[in-house]
Amino acid sequence: MIEFKDISIEHKKICDEYLNLTANQNCESSFGILFIWKDIYKNQIAIVDDFLVVKNALPDGDRFYQPYGKGNIVAVTKKLIENQAEKGQKLKIVCASAEYSNMAKEKFNAKIEANRDYFDYVYLASNLAELKGKKYHAKRNHVNKFRAIYDFRFDEMTPENCDIAIMLSKQWCSENNSCGEKSIRNERCSMDNLTKYFTELEARGLILYIDDKPVAFTAGTPKGDMFIVHFEKAIAGYEGTYAAINNEFANRLKDKFTYINREEDMGLPGLRKSKLSYHPDRLVEKYDVEFE
Repeated sequence: MIEFKDISIEHKKICDEYLNLTANQNCESSFGILFIWKDIYKNQIAIVDDFLVVKNALPDGDRFYQPYGKGNIVAVTKKLIENQAEKGQKLKIVCASAEYSNMAKEKFNAKIEANRDYFDYVYLASNLAELKGKKYHAKRNHVNKFRAIYDFRFDEMTPENCDIAIMLSKQWCSENNSCGEKSIRNERCSMDNLTKYFTELEARGLILYIDDKPVAFTAGTPKGDMFIVHFEKAIAGYEGTYAAINNEFANRLKDKFTYINREEDMGLPGLRKSKLSYHPDRLVEKYDVEFE
């Protein structure tokens, strides 16, 4: 039986060594995501045949992310199938890449299903920063209007001002009558992990102030030449805050990162429309894979 351990901040170095071996741009291939959501998905890790294996040890059964490493992917997958069989469970892998899913279907006759609601939106950082061309005309107008009508400033997030972002998050959920929703409670738990280990996670973020009042924030973590935005919230009463903070953050990231991953739309029509309107460079496909 494979021995798994609860993921901790001390695992960042070894996890990054394996995760950085993959060109996969899905957010689940980053330590930041695995760590900040660890308490919700009960994330555990093990090294198997020189692969990093991540498990969600959930009450209704285990789920896995695809193994990341530098060896025989077929052999390590077979070990995981056998490990789950000893527990009386089928191997289930979520958020898998198209490449891994095709291998699973070819070698193991696995059942695969695309999960469009969780495809990641990956943008060129330069596009979000510069908003050039006709396709970004409306976005430029939103940002320019915001800059014309408000007295504003942006402060970089630090361990010392993370409490302001937490306050904004609470105010946002109160305004949207969603504080009791499980998804919002889970997001706040993950945000607590980000802010508590802000430095260790190499996190970055911005807080937007209007008339010296904090009104919006954004924050995330890096993976190679890609930055993953985990949180973005703005309180009501101000026009263009999302467009403004998105654009400013991209400008501050573009010199270090080629890509910005703004994660999935969760099947929400308004969120999907908004993310598509920024013209992603690509959608990162994700598949659920079930082995017999």
